[in-house]
Order: sequence, then structure tokens, then C-alpha cells
Amino acid sequence: MQSTVAVPFGAGDRREVFLRRVTRWQAERDRENLADLHVAAYTTHSGNDFGARLTFLDRLVRDTQEPGFDLVMAEGNTAQGYGYGFRVGRDGAWWDGFVGTLPGALVELTARGGVYALTELMVLPPYRRAGVATKILKELLANCGAILATALVSPDNSMAQSVYRAWGWTVIGQRRPSLGVPPQDVLVQLVPQR
Repeated sequence: MQSTVAVPFGAGDRREVFLRRVTRWQAERDRENLADLHVAAYTTHSGNDFGARLTFLDRLVRDTQEPGFDLVMAEGNTAQGYGYGFRVGRDGAWWDGFVGTLPGALVELTARGGVYALTELMVLPPYRRAGVATKILKELLANCGAILATALVSPDNSMAQSVYRAWGWTVIGQRRPSLGVPPQDVLVQLVPQR
């Protein structure tokens, strides 16, 4: 699948952005390139980019094995960003580490296979604030077949927090994926139905 959208870049400058769906096999094959993009998007210059790269690669390998894994690339002359996620397993393991009591509606939606986890959405700095992330997200959600989408965002990531809120996502609590890992805000949004 490939679709084209025009995205504004500055005063009156519009460039085509191609959205391309990537299969699980292609994501596994191109994992080093995806890691390169991830590091380029989140470079901290703190000397720990290698550790961040390995953490990303470990997560990508796990995530590609999830049922319903879906990845969308945004490309023009070069890669601009990508997003991916998967359907949350009906067993509810995704919610392990939720702080407090998980709302009953989420338990029910999860058991019915109606929740999609957006686990990565990144755009390289030169292409930010141009609608690229919005296009990637819309494409992912249009194909996910779920009723509700969820994402985990660090409470101190003010940029991501403000973007998700502008898109209409709501914080419903926090989840601590494992001991020693700071809790992350759990955001949810109803998936627009076609």
C-alpha cells in the first residue's frame, strides 16, 4: 500500500509525502535502518545514543511479533518518519503495571480485541510541525480495526504530551512496565470509524 498526501512546508511550499505500509517481514529486515531513523529523531548528544538504539531494537523485535503489527513509513526524497503499533492481546497483559484499577470498559474492550497500542510515532526534526505525524497516525488508525487506541508517553515529555492532547487523546492513568522503569502516562483515544 502506498498513498500520497501533500504536506505544507513553510510559506506556500507543499511537498508530497508518500505513506508506505511496511510488513512485519520488511520491518525485521530493515530494523537497522529503522533504528538509524529512531536515533536521528531522538539524538541527545549525551553519549548514550548506542544504549537508546539497543533498547529500540529490542522493543522493535518484540513488537513485530505481536498480532496485528502494522508500520507506516512517511517518505519524500528521503525517509521522514514512521509509526507502528499492534492490537493489544485479549489476555490483557498489555495493561500489566497499570497503577490503580483499570477501568472496566478497557478490560472489556481488550477482551474483545478492540484496543490498538501505538508504540512508536516519530518524525525527523526537519519534517516536524508539517502534518507528517498526523498523516502517519491517521493511516495507522484507519487500518487497525480497533475501537480504542492507547499510547504510553513519559509524563516529562511535554512536547509529545501537548501533541497528543491537541489530537484529542486523554490521560487515563499511569503504567509502570517493569520495576526500576519510571511510570508512563497511559493515553487513549477513540479510533475514528470509517
